[in-house]
Amino acid sequence: MTGPCREKGPMLQFQCPHCAETLEAQDDYRGVAGNCNKCGGLVTVPEQSQNGAAKPRQIGGFKAAPGNATMPIARDIEALHSTLKAMIQMYLKRGEREPLAMSLALQASHQMIAIAPYVKWHLDKTYKRPLPDHLGFETIAGILEDQGQFNKARKICLNAKYQGWAGDWDTRINRCMAHIEKEQQET
Repeated sequence: MTGPCREKGPMLQFQCPHCAETLEAQDDYRGVAGNCNKCGGLVTVPEQSQNGAAKPRQIGGFKAAPGNATMPIARDIEALHSTLKAMIQMYLKRGEREPLAMSLALQASHQMIAIAPYVKWHLDKTYKRPLPDHLGFETIAGILEDQGQFNKARKICLNAKYQGWAGDWDTRINRCMAHIEKEQQET
């Protein structure tokens, strides 16, 4: 799997579920989806190894379509992505007036993140241009930062950046790292 150049940390080896290629990813990328270097199939870095063979987690509850392990069963994944984005925008606008709206914005953001690898695959295949911004990742990362959960926010930003979604991910990652380092110095 390809990704941004980073400091070497613990590496996790696992196999592509499509072509059995042995892949390697840094420990920080557990749960992050990307493409296999050999076959291009959608691969999620497993959360943990089991008996030497890693099992990737299922994303968003989607099952693979027969004969095409990278395409979710959905009538129109792009329309679902757009609908979730509109819902998040609407709920965020109502958030100050309606307490339930923020909870719904979070729920829609998590759903949007869950389908992100499939949307990426669809957009890459259909339009062959850089990915747009991703309001789901932006919303969750912002809320986690506001709550002081900088390591979780950093992981969300790494996931978004790794998948290729447009955004100020490096700035957010650096800001989170500065907070994490400050917390470590204070302890």
